[in-house]
Amino acid sequence: MQRSLRTIPDAITSRPIARTRFAALLAIGLWFPPAMLLSSHATVIGQETETKKPPQVVIPEQKPGEADFDKAIQLRLNVQTLEQLNEVIELIDSAIKKGLSAGSEESAKVFLASAYKQRVEISMRQLMQGPRNRATVSKLLGELLDDLTRSIELDPGLVESYLIKVAILRDRQEFGEALDVINAGIAEMEPRLERNAKSAAFRENLAKLYITRATLQDEPASQVADMEKAVETNPADPNIVKQLLALLESQQKFDRLLAVLDMALEYNPDALEFLLSKISVLLRLGKSEEAMAFSTQSIDQSTSDEVKAGLLRQRSLLHQVAGNKELAKADLDASLELAKDNIPSMLLRARLSVEMDNMEGAKKDIQAILDLDEQNADAILLRADIAAATEEFDAAISDYRSLIARVPAGTPQREELLMKLGLVFWQSNRHSQALRILDQVIQANDANWQAHRLQGEILLSQGEHADAVIAYEKALNLMPEAVSSEIRSSLLNNLSWLLATSPLDDVRDGNRSLELGLQACELTKYSQAHILSTLAAAYAEQGNFEKAIEFSEKAVELGRKDGNEQLEQLEEELKSYRDKKPWREKQEAKPEVKSEAKPKAAIPLPSGTGT
Repeated sequence: MQRSLRTIPDAITSRPIARTRFAALLAIGLWFPPAMLLSSHATVIGQETETKKPPQVVIPEQKPGEADFDKAIQLRLNVQTLEQLNEVIELIDSAIKKGLSAGSEESAKVFLASAYKQRVEISMRQLMQGPRNRATVSKLLGELLDDLTRSIELDPGLVESYLIKVAILRDRQEFGEALDVINAGIAEMEPRLERNAKSAAFRENLAKLYITRATLQDEPASQVADMEKAVETNPADPNIVKQLLALLESQQKFDRLLAVLDMALEYNPDALEFLLSKISVLLRLGKSEEAMAFSTQSIDQSTSDEVKAGLLRQRSLLHQVAGNKELAKADLDASLELAKDNIPSMLLRARLSVEMDNMEGAKKDIQAILDLDEQNADAILLRADIAAATEEFDAAISDYRSLIARVPAGTPQREELLMKLGLVFWQSNRHSQALRILDQVIQANDANWQAHRLQGEILLSQGEHADAVIAYEKALNLMPEAVSSEIRSSLLNNLSWLLATSPLDDVRDGNRSLELGLQACELTKYSQAHILSTLAAAYAEQGNFEKAIEFSEKAVELGRKDGNEQLEQLEEELKSYRDKKPWREKQEAKPEVKSEAKPKAAIPLPSGTGT
């Protein structure tokens, strides 16, 4: 007897609405089992002569809420306004109340939770777009919190709802409630991750919750503990590691920093940022030899030319700190062999060349940088500094002016550039232009002691002694305590000399001159001939020629020993004191000259802090 076999078609083929719902859910990023039950594939076996019965198709009963649910799904595909989203929420809520199959009801809750969250997001964007009174904002935020509470109740795994709710509560200064919300989210997600240990999405979401809780903690130890949990949960995310590193650094926990960096490097041994961070931490811990050894080891082990180039650049800096300029240059050369157009490496090598008095090498690297980036401010600034140092004043002035034009007024960068420009004008004997620049600096920042100091130098050179004293005194009062003894003693010496030797009776002040001269000598341990000469002049101005001769003789003795170029004047001063005559000196203003003029000794202008 021959048997026949046939298949009963799936019930879904007779349900176009179910197929449409499935497609719509895929389009909006949601999926859930269709609300219908599929019949199993059945076979009918019988004799060829038997009457064949038609296949039995079981179609589940349509639940009352299905129509509203399907309509909500279709409507959400094209939601553009808050009003349309409100309609979607009402339809899903209605569908659940009317009744859905078990599978559809669960999916509808997830769908509704997402819709509530979306309504909150849209409302918050609208809230930020225009001014509202405090009462209105408070009322709206309360409504949004209700939506988020409902969203979490419907879908406890929707992490974004916890995070948004915490953000609103934090803004309302309700930190305790915010912490409760985040704890609830963590309690929900930790078991889920245990059940789905390989899920990247679960790891990412739980890590977000730990990070957020860390920001709500009062105790530094609790902050670190939560950030460490975040890293343990999602160790492959370098951004989380960076946040933990920043937190540990802010708390000065450098040993723990090293441990975290070692863990991060296990996941990504060629992560240049983490390699450089470890070197930096070792240096901060005073472990320079270990930092050098780690740098060398990392260079040898790296398989990436880019990473090797970065590490060689860093090791070059270590060599510079240790005073090994040749080794530093060798590392920069090697780095640039691996990354030929790396501007930071070329800039470092140019600066190193300046320190090694290789101006041509520096200029070559600067030009290479400008060929790649003609507006590179660092390269132009270094070119200007080299021009100033080599007395190419017009070129320096041109570059400084071009940089000043690019920097906003009132910024420290503009102030420092103006100071450099003023200094070059002074060095090239263009005093009136220098004073105009210094006036700009002082008007913007009267606390700039360097500007007052340079102003005093220029006024002194022009014979304007009274104004020079005022500028010097102000510079001295404003000078930070951290300024080096060399710079401080120089200013003390200049002011003391002016007060002792000016031919103007109303300018000289022997007592003040002696006070300043003694301070300068103490700072230099009575070892500088020109400063001992100033102290002698102060005693002479007081009429104490015995002391004046004593220190003038010491100045001459040191001058002879050191081959001081001012030895002849030192000897003339000593002769004057032996003749019971105080020393008088008047510096007259000199005519303006072009940039070929030989500059006076430059005033040190430390970058940034003025120290």
